[in-house]
Amino acid sequence: MKARKVSQALRMITGLLNETGTTMLAINQIRDSIGSYGGGITTPGGHAIKHHAILRMFITQAKWKDRDDGQLMNIHVNKNHAGPKGIKTTVHIDTARVWKGLPPINPVLETVALAIEKKLLHRAGSWYKWTPESEENLAQGFDRLVTYFETNQEEYEKLEGMVYVKPEEKEENE
Repeated sequence: MKARKVSQALRMITGLLNETGTTMLAINQIRDSIGSYGGGITTPGGHAIKHHAILRMFITQAKWKDRDDGQLMNIHVNKNHAGPKGIKTTVHIDTARVWKGLPPINPVLETVALAIEKKLLHRAGSWYKWTPESEENLAQGFDRLVTYFETNQEEYEKLEGMVYVKPEEKEENE
């Protein structure tokens, strides 16, 4: 019954959302289905929201209390009419930033994590460097590395330029 009502409401709202150019965000909780074989997950609204969605993401908790405040969340794009689907990423959501009036995702932290993943920053013991051969250490530990790039804007812009290179820029540089 609930799924039928959700489907009817979404059909009525879809036209109005398109006319006004409004984006609607629906958060649906997954529940374990009792006594089922296979996946065994269900949503209270049935498949209505899945059908009407333009972008559907599956967000799960990767690690609780990764740092002082917040957690690591896995995000998987299941359906995307605006771009590629099947993209997976892990994001650190910091709840302490919300209380300070900042967005919960720290862009500097995510850029530094991407740089380490792409091997643009190198780790030697607990120290981080630009290259393995360099004598100069940037910071000791991940948290201090993030603080280093938050305080040194020029160095952060240099790192950002290395991490977020567009494909056409990469071809021109080679």
